[in-house]
Amino acid sequence: MTNERLINELIDKLLVGVHGLYIDEVVQIGNLRLAFSHTMSDPWWNFAVTGPTTTLTDIEAAESEFNSRKRTMAVLCPLENELEAQLAANDFTQFSNDAWLTASAEKISELPIPPELEIVAVDPDDNEQVESFVEANAAAFDSGDPSDPYSEADHDGFKKALFKAVKLGRPDTKFFIANRNGTPVGASQIVITDDWCGLYGGAVLPEHRGQGIGKAMLGHRARYAIDLGVENLFLQTEKDARPYQLFNRVGFTEQFVAQLLVKNGD
Repeated sequence: MTNERLINELIDKLLVGVHGLYIDEVVQIGNLRLAFSHTMSDPWWNFAVTGPTTTLTDIEAAESEFNSRKRTMAVLCPLENELEAQLAANDFTQFSNDAWLTASAEKISELPIPPELEIVAVDPDDNEQVESFVEANAAAFDSGDPSDPYSEADHDGFKKALFKAVKLGRPDTKFFIANRNGTPVGASQIVITDDWCGLYGGAVLPEHRGQGIGKAMLGHRARYAIDLGVENLFLQTEKDARPYQLFNRVGFTEQFVAQLLVKNGD
């Protein structure tokens, strides 16, 4: 049985952790929490989070909030109940199917870093390094492959939001760039929220995948979390996509799957 307390805790960590980085507003409307980005327009950063008592009426009442911000109505459903079927019957379709995974930092810290790979923290005051990080991250996520789960993301908006987030220099957030022989090959970040370390944006450039870089960035971030006294890791990824398989192999455990549904025609 899905642990409802853990579901709520992890979603809270997401909303609190990225508030001010990628999500600019979190609004409570009845039984719904609404998250909005001013920079990115895609549903990954503009959505309503349902709870155990959320009804279709609650969702209909929140639609004007999306319309006023010129955002597609999107609903994240982390709990398995009849609401998903009701939304499907009211012109909502699945946009993504996100698995939420957890692991102990100690376990993931065992992943090695290849000797030719250097992973360094990005200095927010070094504009050249910040730009290099943003470009590497964008190139890794914007592969141009329609089968890529992030092919529909607002990549231009994401680059702007990422640059702003790095420049903030928040003490709870660290950004890392992976270089092989001086060439950027991957990028990642962490956000510390209480006793959890959220792993975000871990991505490897397409031509460098399958060479242990993703694992190395996981291990590096886990060791960084341990140095900060944090033992619990969490992340979210598209269910059954290639990264999902990697995370399972190295020691992450799926806790729940949340559908992100969008209203057709918005």
